[in-house]
Amino acid sequence: MERYEAAQNGIAKINDKMLERTAKREKITRFLANMKCHDKLFTEFDEKLWLATVDSVTVHSESEMAVTFKDGSEVTVEI
Repeated sequence: MERYEAAQNGIAKINDKMLERTAKREKITRFLANMKCHDKLFTEFDEKLWLATVDSVTVHSESEMAVTFKDGSEVTVEI
């Protein structure tokens, strides 16, 4: 019985991971489709682009902040 429950838990984790990846793929697909609609470089701040790509901004000091993107990557910026 314990082996069966362990297998069931493993299957549940795999299913959860598959759902996460499917959702991430859909978000990326929507983002790329949105970007293809623009035929030029962005020269001004675009709120929709910001909200679609940036998860959070953390201010570390008066001269440094970190931008965390929705894909999990992070960039430290000197102000």
